[in-house]
Amino acid sequence: DCAGSQECVAGVCLEAAEATVWRTDGGAGIDGGTSIGPDGGAGDAGAAGDETGGKPDAPIPTYDSGTASGLDGAGAGDVPLGGQTDAPTAIGDVPQVPDLQPIDWGPAGSDASITVTAVAEPTSARPGEEIAITVAGAGVADPKNLTLGGLLADKVTISEATSVSFKAKLSVPHGLAPAIVDLGFSCRGGQATASAVLQVTPIAVSIEGDDTNRGTPDNPFRTVTKAVQTAGVGDTIQVGSGEFVEGETWPELPHKVTLVGAGVSSTFFNVTGSSCTRISFVGDAVVRDVALTGRMCGFSIAKPQTTVYLEDVAKPKVECDPCTNEAYNSSLYVDSRATGAQVTIAGSQTWLPRDVIVRATNVALVLRDGMIDEVYAPVTGLDLRVEGATMGNVLEARSIHTVISLTGAANVVLDRATLNGEMAVESGSTVRAKDTSFKASTGEIGLTTWYVITSGRDVLRGSANGRLTATLTNCTFDGGGTQLQVAKDDDVVLRGCKFLNYERTGLYLIGEPAKLDLGTATDLGGNEFTGSTASGVYGYQDDRAAAGQTVTISGTKFNGVTPPAGLLTKSATETACQVGAYCIKTDGNSITFF
Repeated sequence: DCAGSQECVAGVCLEAAEATVWRTDGGAGIDGGTSIGPDGGAGDAGAAGDETGGKPDAPIPTYDSGTASGLDGAGAGDVPLGGQTDAPTAIGDVPQVPDLQPIDWGPAGSDASITVTAVAEPTSARPGEEIAITVAGAGVADPKNLTLGGLLADKVTISEATSVSFKAKLSVPHGLAPAIVDLGFSCRGGQATASAVLQVTPIAVSIEGDDTNRGTPDNPFRTVTKAVQTAGVGDTIQVGSGEFVEGETWPELPHKVTLVGAGVSSTFFNVTGSSCTRISFVGDAVVRDVALTGRMCGFSIAKPQTTVYLEDVAKPKVECDPCTNEAYNSSLYVDSRATGAQVTIAGSQTWLPRDVIVRATNVALVLRDGMIDEVYAPVTGLDLRVEGATMGNVLEARSIHTVISLTGAANVVLDRATLNGEMAVESGSTVRAKDTSFKASTGEIGLTTWYVITSGRDVLRGSANGRLTATLTNCTFDGGGTQLQVAKDDDVVLRGCKFLNYERTGLYLIGEPAKLDLGTATDLGGNEFTGSTASGVYGYQDDRAAAGQTVTISGTKFNGVTPPAGLLTKSATETACQVGAYCIKTDGNSITFF
Protein backbone atom coordinates (compact mmCIF):
# COMPACT_ATOMS: atom_id res chain seq x y z
CA ASP A 1 0.00 0.00 0.00
CA CYS A 2 1.35 3.41 -0.98
CA ALA A 3 0.62 6.80 0.55
CA GLY A 4 -2.19 8.76 -0.99
CA SER A 5 0.09 10.87 -3.20
CA GLN A 6 2.17 7.87 -4.33
CA GLU A 7 1.63 5.39 -7.05
CA CYS A 8 2.62 1.72 -7.00
CA VAL A 9 4.63 0.78 -10.04
CA ALA A 10 5.91 -2.82 -10.20
CA GLY A 11 5.95 -3.08 -6.43
CA VAL A 12 7.69 0.25 -5.87
CA CYS A 13 5.96 3.28 -4.31
CA LEU A 14 6.71 6.39 -6.33
CA GLU A 15 5.54 9.93 -6.29
CA ALA A 16 3.40 10.69 -9.30
CA ALA A 17 6.10 12.86 -10.84
CA GLU A 18 8.67 10.12 -10.49
CA ALA A 19 6.35 7.58 -12.08
CA THR A 20 5.76 9.89 -15.04
CA VAL A 21 9.50 10.41 -15.57
CA TRP A 22 10.08 6.67 -15.44
CA ARG A 23 7.47 6.05 -18.09
CA THR A 24 8.76 8.69 -20.45
CA ASP A 25 12.53 8.32 -20.53
CA GLY A 26 13.61 5.30 -18.57
CA GLY A 27 15.36 7.27 -15.89
CA ALA A 28 18.70 6.26 -14.55
CA GLY A 29 18.80 2.54 -13.90
CA ILE A 30 21.12 -0.31 -13.21
CA ASP A 31 24.15 -0.59 -15.41
CA GLY A 32 25.54 -4.11 -15.65
CA GLY A 33 28.54 -3.19 -17.77
CA THR A 34 30.89 -4.61 -15.18
CA SER A 35 28.67 -5.43 -12.25
CA ILE A 36 25.24 -4.42 -11.07
CA GLY A 37 25.69 -1.00 -9.54
CA PRO A 38 23.35 1.53 -8.09
CA ASP A 39 23.46 3.88 -11.04
CA GLY A 40 24.12 3.00 -14.68
CA GLY A 41 23.26 6.47 -15.92
CA ALA A 42 23.19 5.38 -19.53
CA GLY A 43 19.59 4.57 -20.22
CA ASP A 44 18.22 8.08 -20.39
CA ALA A 45 16.39 8.97 -23.57
CA GLY A 46 17.89 5.93 -25.33
CA ALA A 47 16.40 5.05 -28.70
CA ALA A 48 15.50 1.56 -27.63
CA GLY A 49 14.00 2.84 -24.41
CA ASP A 50 11.69 5.20 -26.24
CA GLU A 51 10.47 2.34 -28.42
CA THR A 52 9.89 -0.26 -25.77
CA GLY A 53 8.21 0.49 -22.54
CA GLY A 54 9.32 4.07 -22.41
CA LYS A 55 6.52 5.61 -24.41
CA PRO A 56 4.69 8.38 -22.55
CA ASP A 57 1.36 6.63 -22.81
CA ALA A 58 2.55 3.29 -21.48
CA PRO A 59 0.65 2.71 -18.21
CA ILE A 60 3.23 0.18 -16.98
CA PRO A 61 6.87 0.24 -18.17
CA THR A 62 8.26 -2.87 -19.94
CA TYR A 63 11.28 -4.21 -18.12
CA ASP A 64 14.43 -5.02 -20.06
CA SER A 65 16.94 -7.60 -18.90
CA GLY A 66 19.97 -6.09 -20.50
CA THR A 67 19.49 -6.34 -24.25
CA ALA A 68 19.67 -3.35 -26.57
CA SER A 69 15.89 -2.95 -26.60
CA GLY A 70 14.01 -1.62 -23.66
CA LEU A 71 14.28 1.07 -21.09
CA ASP A 72 18.06 0.91 -20.90
CA GLY A 73 18.40 2.27 -24.46
CA ALA A 74 22.05 1.82 -25.35
CA GLY A 75 22.49 -1.42 -23.49
CA ALA A 76 23.21 0.06 -20.11
CA GLY A 77 21.59 -2.91 -18.44
CA ASP A 78 23.79 -5.57 -19.96
CA VAL A 79 25.31 -7.92 -17.42
CA PRO A 80 28.64 -9.56 -18.25
CA LEU A 81 29.28 -13.30 -18.64
CA GLY A 82 29.17 -14.98 -15.29
CA GLY A 83 26.65 -12.64 -13.67
CA GLN A 84 23.86 -12.37 -16.18
CA THR A 85 21.67 -15.32 -15.31
CA ASP A 86 21.90 -14.99 -11.55
CA ALA A 87 21.42 -11.23 -11.28
CA PRO A 88 18.36 -10.81 -9.02
CA THR A 89 17.49 -7.41 -10.44
CA ALA A 90 18.85 -7.55 -14.00
CA ILE A 91 15.63 -6.16 -15.44
CA GLY A 92 16.36 -3.02 -17.30
CA ASP A 93 16.37 0.45 -15.72
CA VAL A 94 14.90 0.41 -12.27
CA PRO A 95 14.95 3.59 -10.20
CA GLN A 96 17.82 3.94 -7.78
CA VAL A 97 17.51 1.86 -4.65
CA PRO A 98 19.88 3.19 -2.01
CA ASP A 99 20.57 -0.12 -0.25
CA LEU A 100 21.31 -2.15 -3.45
CA GLN A 101 24.99 -3.24 -3.26
CA PRO A 102 27.29 -4.13 -6.21
CA ILE A 103 27.78 -7.88 -6.83
CA ASP A 104 31.07 -9.27 -8.19
CA TRP A 105 30.28 -11.99 -10.72
CA GLY A 106 33.93 -13.04 -11.37
CA PRO A 107 36.30 -12.64 -14.33
CA ALA A 108 35.13 -12.52 -17.91
CA GLY A 109 36.37 -16.07 -18.72
CA SER A 110 36.64 -16.92 -22.42
CA ASP A 111 38.51 -13.77 -23.45
CA ALA A 112 41.29 -14.10 -20.88
CA SER A 113 44.60 -15.92 -21.27
CA ILE A 114 46.39 -17.29 -18.23
CA THR A 115 49.56 -19.25 -17.59
CA VAL A 116 49.59 -22.11 -15.13
CA THR A 117 52.02 -24.76 -13.95
CA ALA A 118 51.54 -28.48 -14.54
CA VAL A 119 53.46 -31.62 -13.61
CA ALA A 120 52.92 -34.92 -15.47
CA GLU A 121 53.48 -38.38 -14.07
CA PRO A 122 55.22 -40.02 -15.85
CA THR A 123 57.06 -37.16 -17.53
CA SER A 124 57.26 -39.06 -20.84
CA ALA A 125 54.67 -41.28 -22.49
CA ARG A 126 53.64 -42.71 -25.87
CA PRO A 127 50.34 -42.01 -27.64
CA GLY A 128 47.47 -43.95 -26.09
CA GLU A 129 49.18 -44.24 -22.70
CA GLU A 130 47.42 -42.96 -19.57
CA ILE A 131 49.10 -40.31 -17.44
CA ALA A 132 48.28 -38.09 -14.45
CA ILE A 133 48.74 -34.30 -14.42
CA THR A 134 48.61 -31.92 -11.44
CA VAL A 135 47.74 -28.31 -12.37
CA ALA A 136 48.05 -25.14 -10.25
CA GLY A 137 47.18 -21.53 -11.00
CA ALA A 138 44.64 -18.82 -10.25
CA GLY A 139 41.32 -19.08 -12.04
CA VAL A 140 41.55 -22.76 -13.07
CA ALA A 141 38.11 -23.66 -11.77
CA ASP A 142 35.90 -25.75 -14.06
CA PRO A 143 38.63 -27.07 -16.43
CA LYS A 144 37.41 -28.36 -19.78
CA ASN A 145 38.72 -29.45 -23.19
CA LEU A 146 42.19 -30.53 -22.09
CA THR A 147 44.70 -30.74 -24.93
CA LEU A 148 48.28 -31.98 -25.33
CA GLY A 149 50.26 -30.55 -28.19
CA GLY A 150 47.07 -29.01 -29.55
CA LEU A 151 45.21 -32.35 -29.77
CA LEU A 152 42.22 -33.11 -27.54
CA ALA A 153 43.12 -35.59 -24.80
CA ASP A 154 41.20 -38.86 -24.43
CA LYS A 155 39.58 -40.46 -21.36
CA VAL A 156 39.85 -37.35 -19.17
CA THR A 157 38.77 -37.47 -15.52
CA ILE A 158 39.12 -34.46 -13.15
CA SER A 159 39.54 -34.73 -9.39
CA GLU A 160 40.36 -32.53 -6.38
CA ALA A 161 39.29 -29.45 -8.30
CA THR A 162 39.40 -26.01 -6.64
CA SER A 163 39.63 -22.48 -7.99
CA VAL A 164 43.46 -22.71 -7.91
CA SER A 165 44.30 -26.37 -8.69
CA PHE A 166 43.07 -29.72 -9.94
CA LYS A 167 44.28 -33.17 -10.90
CA ALA A 168 43.55 -34.90 -14.19
CA LYS A 169 43.95 -38.41 -15.53
CA LEU A 170 43.98 -38.70 -19.29
CA SER A 171 45.18 -40.69 -22.28
CA VAL A 172 47.85 -39.17 -24.50
CA PRO A 173 46.09 -38.46 -27.82
CA HIS A 174 47.02 -40.50 -30.88
CA GLY A 175 48.59 -38.54 -33.70
CA LEU A 176 51.16 -36.63 -31.65
CA ALA A 177 54.63 -36.67 -33.15
CA PRO A 178 57.50 -37.33 -30.73
CA ALA A 179 58.19 -33.97 -29.07
CA ILE A 180 57.87 -32.00 -25.82
CA VAL A 181 54.30 -30.70 -25.74
CA ASP A 182 52.24 -28.12 -23.84
CA LEU A 183 49.01 -28.64 -21.89
CA GLY A 184 46.04 -26.44 -22.75
CA PHE A 185 42.50 -26.16 -21.41
CA SER A 186 39.63 -23.72 -20.87
CA CYS A 187 38.48 -22.75 -17.39
CA ARG A 188 36.66 -20.06 -15.42
CA GLY A 189 39.75 -17.86 -15.65
CA GLY A 190 40.05 -18.12 -19.44
CA GLN A 191 42.28 -20.11 -21.76
CA ALA A 192 45.08 -21.70 -19.77
CA THR A 193 48.46 -22.99 -20.96
CA ALA A 194 51.23 -24.90 -19.20
CA SER A 195 54.45 -25.17 -21.18
CA ALA A 196 56.63 -28.26 -21.71
CA VAL A 197 54.50 -30.62 -19.66
CA LEU A 198 55.14 -33.96 -21.37
CA GLN A 199 57.72 -35.64 -23.58
CA VAL A 200 55.73 -37.60 -26.16
CA THR A 201 57.70 -40.63 -27.33
CA PRO A 202 57.26 -42.94 -30.31
CA ILE A 203 55.80 -46.38 -29.77
CA ALA A 204 59.02 -48.34 -29.32
CA VAL A 205 59.97 -51.91 -30.24
CA SER A 206 63.16 -53.76 -29.28
CA ILE A 207 64.45 -57.32 -29.56
CA GLU A 208 65.06 -57.04 -25.81
CA GLY A 209 61.59 -55.69 -25.05
CA ASP A 210 58.39 -57.34 -23.86
CA ASP A 211 54.85 -56.96 -25.14
CA THR A 212 53.68 -56.38 -21.54
CA ASN A 213 55.84 -53.26 -21.30
CA ARG A 214 54.63 -49.69 -21.77
CA GLY A 215 55.94 -49.48 -25.32
CA THR A 216 58.19 -46.46 -24.74
CA PRO A 217 61.90 -46.23 -25.65
CA ASP A 218 62.92 -47.00 -22.07
CA ASN A 219 60.30 -49.77 -21.72
CA PRO A 220 59.72 -51.10 -25.27
CA PHE A 221 57.48 -53.77 -26.74
CA ARG A 222 59.01 -56.96 -28.15
CA THR A 223 57.07 -57.28 -31.42
CA VAL A 224 56.20 -54.93 -34.24
CA THR A 225 52.78 -56.60 -34.21
CA LYS A 226 52.07 -55.33 -30.67
CA ALA A 227 53.17 -51.83 -31.63
CA VAL A 228 50.94 -51.81 -34.71
CA GLN A 229 47.98 -53.02 -32.64
CA THR A 230 48.65 -50.27 -30.09
CA ALA A 231 49.10 -47.46 -32.61
CA GLY A 232 46.39 -45.07 -33.71
CA VAL A 233 46.02 -42.64 -36.58
CA GLY A 234 49.13 -40.51 -37.03
CA ASP A 235 51.39 -42.33 -34.55
CA THR A 236 55.09 -43.11 -34.96
CA ILE A 237 56.50 -46.61 -34.38
CA GLN A 238 60.25 -46.85 -33.78
CA VAL A 239 61.87 -50.28 -34.26
CA GLY A 240 65.37 -51.10 -33.08
CA SER A 241 68.04 -53.36 -34.54
CA GLY A 242 67.57 -57.08 -35.06
CA GLU A 243 65.46 -59.55 -37.01
CA PHE A 244 61.80 -59.42 -36.06
CA VAL A 245 60.14 -62.72 -36.84
CA GLU A 246 59.03 -64.60 -33.71
CA GLY A 247 55.54 -63.67 -32.60
CA GLU A 248 54.93 -61.48 -35.63
CA THR A 249 51.62 -61.66 -37.52
CA TRP A 250 52.16 -58.43 -39.48
CA PRO A 251 48.74 -56.73 -39.34
CA GLU A 252 47.99 -53.80 -41.64
CA LEU A 253 49.55 -50.49 -40.64
CA PRO A 254 46.95 -47.99 -39.34
CA HIS A 255 46.17 -44.81 -41.26
CA LYS A 256 48.95 -42.21 -41.34
CA VAL A 257 51.33 -44.29 -39.21
CA THR A 258 55.08 -43.74 -39.58
CA LEU A 259 57.19 -46.90 -39.14
CA VAL A 260 60.92 -46.25 -38.68
CA GLY A 261 63.70 -48.81 -38.29
CA ALA A 262 67.39 -48.48 -37.44
CA GLY A 263 68.56 -48.84 -41.06
CA VAL A 264 68.47 -51.35 -43.91
CA SER A 265 71.53 -53.11 -42.52
CA SER A 266 70.14 -53.27 -38.97
CA THR A 267 66.36 -53.77 -38.87
CA PHE A 268 64.95 -56.85 -40.61
CA PHE A 269 61.35 -58.00 -40.93
CA ASN A 270 60.72 -61.70 -41.53
CA VAL A 271 57.95 -64.27 -41.27
CA THR A 272 57.86 -67.78 -39.85
CA GLY A 273 56.81 -70.83 -41.84
CA SER A 274 56.70 -71.39 -45.58
CA SER A 275 54.04 -68.81 -46.43
CA CYS A 276 54.97 -65.51 -48.05
CA THR A 277 53.63 -62.25 -46.64
CA ARG A 278 54.01 -58.52 -47.14
CA ILE A 279 53.62 -55.16 -45.39
CA SER A 280 50.20 -53.71 -46.20
CA PHE A 281 48.43 -50.48 -45.32
CA VAL A 282 44.97 -49.43 -44.12
CA GLY A 283 45.54 -45.95 -45.55
CA ASP A 284 48.35 -43.40 -45.81
CA ALA A 285 51.68 -44.50 -44.35
CA VAL A 286 55.42 -43.83 -44.14
CA VAL A 287 58.01 -46.62 -43.83
CA ARG A 288 61.71 -45.82 -43.41
CA ASP A 289 65.01 -47.59 -42.75
CA VAL A 290 63.93 -51.25 -42.77
CA ALA A 291 64.86 -54.35 -44.76
CA LEU A 292 62.62 -57.28 -45.68
CA THR A 293 64.13 -60.73 -45.51
CA GLY A 294 63.11 -64.36 -45.89
CA ARG A 295 59.54 -64.67 -47.09
CA MET A 296 58.62 -61.14 -46.12
CA CYS A 297 58.46 -60.30 -49.79
CA GLY A 298 57.41 -56.68 -50.24
CA PHE A 299 54.77 -53.99 -49.79
CA SER A 300 51.16 -53.99 -50.91
CA ILE A 301 48.65 -51.17 -51.45
CA ALA A 302 44.96 -51.94 -51.94
CA LYS A 303 43.09 -48.82 -50.81
CA PRO A 304 42.08 -46.07 -53.30
CA GLN A 305 43.50 -42.55 -52.97
CA THR A 306 46.24 -43.82 -50.66
CA THR A 307 49.49 -41.91 -50.13
CA VAL A 308 52.44 -44.16 -49.24
CA TYR A 309 56.05 -43.02 -48.78
CA LEU A 310 58.83 -45.62 -48.66
CA GLU A 311 62.33 -44.36 -47.92
CA ASP A 312 65.52 -46.42 -47.58
CA VAL A 313 63.79 -49.79 -47.76
CA ALA A 314 65.49 -52.94 -49.05
CA LYS A 315 64.99 -56.58 -49.88
CA PRO A 316 68.57 -57.93 -49.61
CA LYS A 317 67.79 -61.49 -50.69
CA VAL A 318 65.15 -62.85 -53.02
CA GLU A 319 63.59 -65.85 -51.31
CA CYS A 320 60.03 -65.36 -52.51
CA ASP A 321 60.31 -67.04 -55.91
CA PRO A 322 58.17 -70.02 -54.84
CA CYS A 323 55.41 -67.47 -54.24
CA THR A 324 53.96 -67.53 -57.73
CA ASN A 325 51.28 -64.94 -56.91
CA GLU A 326 52.63 -61.69 -58.36
CA ALA A 327 51.24 -59.74 -55.41
CA TYR A 328 53.72 -61.54 -53.16
CA ASN A 329 56.56 -61.97 -55.60
CA SER A 330 57.08 -58.24 -56.19
CA SER A 331 58.78 -55.45 -54.27
CA LEU A 332 55.64 -53.32 -54.40
CA TYR A 333 52.20 -54.36 -55.57
CA VAL A 334 49.56 -51.71 -56.24
CA ASP A 335 46.29 -53.62 -56.35
CA SER A 336 43.62 -52.80 -58.92
CA ARG A 337 41.46 -51.38 -56.09
CA ALA A 338 44.05 -48.68 -55.30
CA THR A 339 42.84 -46.23 -57.95
CA GLY A 340 44.42 -42.81 -57.60
CA ALA A 341 47.12 -43.96 -55.17
CA GLN A 342 50.24 -41.80 -54.78
CA VAL A 343 53.41 -43.74 -54.05
CA THR A 344 56.99 -42.53 -53.53
CA ILE A 345 59.98 -44.86 -53.23
CA ALA A 346 63.02 -42.84 -52.22
CA GLY A 347 66.37 -42.93 -50.49
CA SER A 348 69.91 -43.76 -51.52
CA GLN A 349 69.75 -47.00 -49.47
CA THR A 350 66.67 -48.29 -51.29
CA TRP A 351 67.39 -51.63 -53.00
CA LEU A 352 64.43 -53.53 -54.45
CA PRO A 353 65.34 -56.47 -56.71
CA ARG A 354 61.83 -57.39 -57.79
CA ASP A 355 59.19 -55.63 -59.86
CA VAL A 356 57.05 -52.69 -58.91
CA ILE A 357 53.70 -53.79 -60.34
CA VAL A 358 50.89 -51.27 -60.81
CA ARG A 359 47.46 -52.67 -61.64
CA ALA A 360 45.38 -49.66 -60.60
CA THR A 361 44.51 -46.80 -62.91
CA ASN A 362 45.56 -43.17 -62.45
CA VAL A 363 48.41 -43.93 -60.06
CA ALA A 364 51.24 -41.47 -59.41
CA LEU A 365 54.54 -43.29 -58.84
CA VAL A 366 57.81 -41.52 -57.98
CA LEU A 367 61.13 -43.39 -57.86
CA ARG A 368 63.75 -41.12 -56.31
CA ASP A 369 67.34 -42.28 -55.85
CA GLY A 370 68.13 -45.85 -54.86
CA MET A 371 67.93 -48.95 -57.04
CA ILE A 372 64.66 -50.45 -58.31
CA ASP A 373 64.59 -53.38 -60.70
CA GLU A 374 61.54 -52.82 -62.88
CA VAL A 375 58.20 -51.07 -63.26
CA TYR A 376 55.40 -52.95 -64.95
CA ALA A 377 52.03 -51.25 -65.46
CA PRO A 378 49.44 -52.85 -67.76
CA VAL A 379 46.99 -50.01 -67.07
CA THR A 380 46.23 -46.49 -68.25
CA GLY A 381 46.83 -43.21 -66.52
CA LEU A 382 50.15 -43.97 -64.81
CA ASP A 383 52.17 -40.86 -63.95
CA LEU A 384 55.73 -42.17 -63.52
CA ARG A 385 58.67 -40.03 -62.40
CA VAL A 386 62.16 -41.48 -62.08
CA GLU A 387 64.45 -38.97 -60.39
CA GLY A 388 68.06 -39.95 -59.78
CA ALA A 389 67.18 -43.64 -59.45
CA THR A 390 68.90 -46.59 -61.09
CA MET A 391 66.68 -49.22 -62.68
CA GLY A 392 67.49 -52.72 -63.88
CA ASN A 393 70.01 -55.41 -62.98
CA VAL A 394 69.61 -54.69 -59.30
CA LEU A 395 69.98 -58.36 -58.43
CA GLU A 396 71.85 -59.84 -61.39
CA ALA A 397 72.79 -59.11 -64.98
CA ARG A 398 70.04 -60.38 -67.24
CA SER A 399 69.85 -60.40 -71.02
CA ILE A 400 66.92 -58.69 -72.75
CA HIS A 401 65.70 -57.14 -69.52
CA THR A 402 62.83 -54.63 -69.58
CA VAL A 403 63.11 -52.08 -66.80
CA ILE A 404 60.04 -50.00 -67.70
CA SER A 405 57.14 -51.77 -69.38
CA LEU A 406 53.98 -49.67 -69.73
CA THR A 407 51.25 -51.21 -71.86
CA GLY A 408 48.76 -48.42 -71.25
CA ALA A 409 49.00 -44.73 -72.11
CA ALA A 410 51.20 -43.07 -69.49
CA ASN A 411 53.06 -39.90 -68.62
CA VAL A 412 56.76 -40.55 -67.94
CA VAL A 413 59.41 -38.14 -66.63
CA LEU A 414 63.03 -39.28 -66.36
CA ASP A 415 65.38 -36.91 -64.53
CA ARG A 416 68.98 -37.91 -63.80
CA ALA A 417 67.91 -41.55 -64.07
CA THR A 418 69.89 -44.59 -65.17
CA LEU A 419 68.06 -47.35 -67.02
CA ASN A 420 70.02 -50.61 -67.35
CA GLY A 421 67.70 -52.27 -69.81
CA GLU A 422 64.81 -51.84 -72.18
CA MET A 423 62.01 -49.34 -71.92
CA ALA A 424 58.73 -50.02 -73.70
CA VAL A 425 55.99 -47.39 -73.68
CA GLU A 426 52.52 -47.69 -75.18
CA SER A 427 51.02 -45.41 -77.80
CA GLY A 428 49.38 -42.28 -76.50
CA SER A 429 52.10 -41.83 -73.89
CA THR A 430 54.24 -38.79 -73.18
CA VAL A 431 57.91 -39.19 -72.25
CA ARG A 432 60.23 -36.43 -71.08
CA ALA A 433 63.81 -37.28 -70.18
CA LYS A 434 66.62 -35.07 -68.95
CA ASP A 435 70.18 -35.95 -67.92
CA THR A 436 69.28 -39.62 -68.15
CA SER A 437 71.39 -42.62 -69.20
CA PHE A 438 69.98 -45.59 -71.10
CA LYS A 439 72.34 -48.56 -70.85
CA ALA A 440 72.06 -51.97 -72.44
CA SER A 441 71.73 -55.10 -70.37
CA THR A 442 74.68 -57.48 -70.51
CA GLY A 443 74.61 -60.91 -72.11
CA GLU A 444 73.06 -61.30 -75.55
CA ILE A 445 71.28 -57.98 -75.68
CA GLY A 446 73.49 -56.90 -78.55
CA LEU A 447 72.02 -59.61 -80.72
CA THR A 448 68.50 -58.32 -80.35
CA THR A 449 66.78 -55.04 -81.04
CA TRP A 450 66.74 -52.88 -77.92
CA TYR A 451 63.58 -50.79 -77.97
CA VAL A 452 64.31 -48.02 -75.55
CA ILE A 453 61.25 -46.05 -76.55
CA THR A 454 58.76 -47.42 -79.01
CA SER A 455 55.15 -47.45 -80.04
CA GLY A 456 55.79 -49.88 -82.85
CA ARG A 457 56.04 -53.58 -83.47
CA ASP A 458 57.02 -56.63 -81.51
CA VAL A 459 57.47 -55.38 -77.97
CA LEU A 460 54.11 -53.77 -77.32
CA ARG A 461 51.03 -55.47 -75.99
CA GLY A 462 47.77 -54.00 -77.14
CA SER A 463 47.15 -51.26 -79.64
CA ALA A 464 50.02 -49.62 -81.49
CA ASN A 465 47.79 -46.85 -82.75
CA GLY A 466 48.04 -43.32 -81.43
CA ARG A 467 51.07 -41.19 -80.66
CA LEU A 468 54.05 -41.29 -78.39
CA THR A 469 55.26 -37.80 -77.54
CA ALA A 470 58.81 -37.69 -76.19
CA THR A 471 61.23 -34.90 -75.35
CA LEU A 472 64.75 -36.06 -74.42
CA THR A 473 67.34 -33.58 -73.16
CA ASN A 474 70.98 -34.30 -72.28
CA CYS A 475 70.32 -38.04 -72.28
CA THR A 476 72.86 -40.78 -72.95
CA PHE A 477 72.18 -44.09 -74.71
CA ASP A 478 74.99 -46.59 -74.17
CA GLY A 479 75.29 -50.07 -75.70
CA GLY A 480 72.72 -52.41 -77.13
CA GLY A 481 71.52 -53.22 -80.60
CA THR A 482 69.10 -50.46 -81.57
CA GLN A 483 68.98 -47.76 -78.95
CA LEU A 484 65.98 -45.61 -79.81
CA GLN A 485 63.15 -46.43 -82.14
CA VAL A 486 60.66 -43.84 -83.37
CA ALA A 487 57.66 -45.25 -85.17
CA LYS A 488 54.25 -44.55 -86.65
CA ASP A 489 52.61 -41.42 -85.18
CA ASP A 490 55.38 -40.71 -82.69
CA ASP A 491 56.61 -37.17 -82.15
CA VAL A 492 60.12 -37.16 -80.67
CA VAL A 493 62.45 -34.23 -79.90
CA LEU A 494 66.10 -34.72 -78.92
CA ARG A 495 68.46 -32.06 -77.58
CA GLY A 496 72.00 -32.64 -76.35
CA CYS A 497 71.69 -36.45 -76.36
CA LYS A 498 74.51 -38.94 -76.87
CA PHE A 499 74.22 -42.31 -78.60
CA LEU A 500 77.25 -44.44 -77.71
CA ASN A 501 78.46 -47.94 -78.56
CA TYR A 502 75.42 -49.02 -80.55
CA GLU A 503 75.87 -52.35 -82.30
CA ARG A 504 73.31 -51.81 -85.04
CA THR A 505 71.57 -48.43 -84.93
CA GLY A 506 71.59 -45.56 -82.49
CA LEU A 507 68.36 -43.93 -83.67
CA TYR A 508 65.98 -45.92 -85.84
CA LEU A 509 63.16 -44.09 -87.64
CA ILE A 510 60.45 -46.40 -88.94
CA GLY A 511 56.81 -45.97 -89.82
CA GLU A 512 54.98 -42.90 -90.94
CA PRO A 513 54.05 -40.20 -90.38
CA ALA A 514 56.52 -40.29 -87.50
CA LYS A 515 58.01 -36.92 -86.55
CA LEU A 516 61.60 -36.54 -85.41
CA ASP A 517 63.25 -33.26 -84.40
CA LEU A 518 67.06 -33.38 -84.16
CA GLY A 519 67.48 -29.62 -84.31
CA THR A 520 66.67 -26.71 -86.60
CA ALA A 521 68.56 -23.75 -88.01
CA THR A 522 67.64 -21.64 -84.99
CA ASP A 523 67.43 -24.34 -82.31
CA LEU A 524 70.50 -26.56 -82.51
CA GLY A 525 70.03 -30.21 -81.67
CA GLY A 526 73.52 -30.66 -80.23
CA ASN A 527 73.30 -34.49 -80.37
CA GLU A 528 76.21 -36.90 -80.78
CA PHE A 529 76.41 -40.37 -82.36
CA THR A 530 79.52 -42.41 -81.59
CA GLY A 531 79.57 -46.09 -82.50
CA SER A 532 80.97 -48.79 -84.72
CA THR A 533 81.99 -47.96 -88.29
CA ALA A 534 81.38 -51.50 -89.44
CA SER A 535 79.24 -52.12 -92.49
CA GLY A 536 75.52 -51.84 -91.79
CA VAL A 537 75.95 -49.86 -88.56
CA TYR A 538 74.52 -46.33 -88.42
CA GLY A 539 74.03 -43.68 -85.82
CA TYR A 540 70.82 -42.53 -87.53
CA GLN A 541 68.76 -44.61 -89.93
CA ASP A 542 65.57 -43.58 -91.74
CA ASP A 543 63.73 -46.72 -92.78
CA ARG A 544 60.33 -45.21 -93.49
CA ALA A 545 58.69 -46.71 -96.56
CA ALA A 546 56.77 -43.68 -97.80
CA ALA A 547 58.70 -41.21 -99.92
CA GLY A 548 58.82 -37.44 -99.58
CA GLN A 549 59.62 -37.27 -95.85
CA THR A 550 62.43 -35.20 -94.39
CA VAL A 551 64.24 -34.70 -91.08
CA THR A 552 66.26 -31.69 -89.96
CA ILE A 553 69.53 -32.23 -88.09
CA SER A 554 71.62 -29.38 -86.67
CA GLY A 555 74.69 -29.04 -84.50
CA THR A 556 75.14 -32.82 -84.54
CA LYS A 557 78.26 -34.95 -84.82
CA PHE A 558 78.62 -38.50 -86.16
CA ASN A 559 81.78 -40.14 -84.82
CA GLY A 560 83.17 -36.68 -84.18
CA VAL A 561 82.33 -35.25 -87.62
CA THR A 562 79.68 -32.63 -88.35
CA PRO A 563 78.03 -33.22 -91.77
CA PRO A 564 78.17 -30.28 -94.17
CA ALA A 565 75.11 -28.06 -94.28
CA GLY A 566 72.64 -28.74 -97.01
CA LEU A 567 69.98 -31.13 -98.26
CA LEU A 568 70.74 -34.85 -98.64
CA THR A 569 68.11 -36.80 -100.59
CA LYS A 570 68.02 -40.52 -101.28
CA SER A 571 67.55 -41.33 -104.97
CA ALA A 572 68.29 -44.05 -107.43
CA THR A 573 71.69 -42.50 -108.02
CA GLU A 574 72.37 -41.23 -104.48
CA THR A 575 72.77 -43.80 -101.72
CA ALA A 576 72.52 -41.18 -98.92
CA CYS A 577 74.33 -43.52 -96.53
CA GLN A 578 77.59 -43.07 -94.66
CA VAL A 579 78.79 -46.05 -92.66
CA GLY A 580 78.82 -45.38 -88.95
CA ALA A 581 76.95 -42.11 -89.40
CA TYR A 582 73.57 -41.93 -91.18
CA CYS A 583 71.55 -43.69 -93.81
CA ILE A 584 68.31 -43.03 -95.75
CA LYS A 585 66.83 -46.22 -97.16
CA THR A 586 63.86 -44.96 -99.23
CA ASP A 587 64.10 -42.93 -102.42
CA GLY A 588 62.65 -39.44 -102.06
CA ASN A 589 63.31 -39.10 -98.32
CA SER A 590 65.88 -36.57 -97.15
CA ILE A 591 67.88 -34.97 -94.35
CA THR A 592 68.46 -31.23 -94.09
CA PHE A 593 71.70 -30.55 -92.21
CA PHE A 594 72.31 -27.24 -90.43
